[in-house]
Amino acid sequence: MAAEYQIFLVNESVRPQVFSCFLQPPAELLGDVEVYANSGVSLLVEPNSPSMDAFTLYDQYLLGAGSSRAAVEPRAILRSTIELPASLRNRFLATFAEIPPPQNPLLDLLGNGAGSQRIRVRTNAYDQEENHAHGWFEHLSFGISTHQGFSGVTWSPTPRERWTFTPSPAVHLVAGDLLPNQLIPWQEIAGNSGVVSIPDSFSLRKATATYSSRGLWEISPGAPRSGQDIL
Repeated sequence: MAAEYQIFLVNESVRPQVFSCFLQPPAELLGDVEVYANSGVSLLVEPNSPSMDAFTLYDQYLLGAGSSRAAVEPRAILRSTIELPASLRNRFLATFAEIPPPQNPLLDLLGNGAGSQRIRVRTNAYDQEENHAHGWFEHLSFGISTHQGFSGVTWSPTPRERWTFTPSPAVHLVAGDLLPNQLIPWQEIAGNSGVVSIPDSFSLRKATATYSSRGLWEISPGAPRSGQDIL
């Protein structure tokens, strides 16, 4: 069973806040402006709520692939049609179909060999130009599993390309009423977020993220004081 990490959310601002959680892109994708933050993980927290509001993250990476009528661009809402658990050293093949008719991709685990701290995925040969001309767009996603679903990044692949990346052990917390699985430029996330490192920000796999009345984040190890007895 995958290990669980809990991030408890404390809202010290004067109004309710919707908090969202995004996995930081792997180092190899971090500087690419066409790699977008994508998360279905959000929670509304009342000011100074007595509830133990938390995100639960699982120590399990996910690799996803999908095709749809929505292009990979800012504010699009995209969810993978197939997701597989991914471990370090795993190699995958994403097979995209050619239109017509519209068809979802396949995703296969090929085995190991990507390097001790890396994950690799490659795509097949397909007519991407023809697909796009018919309004059928491909995407790949990489992230982690959470209690609320996927949290990670999404990008547009190209035929017969290979990506080898080193997963980042950090998630970013942001305040704002974002739509689930809406693609957000990563610069917008990183410029206004609280960063929680895994496992360094945790104690007994628990951390507390406090959003202050000034709109700043403070990250501390362990559960909130009133939740020290939570198991």
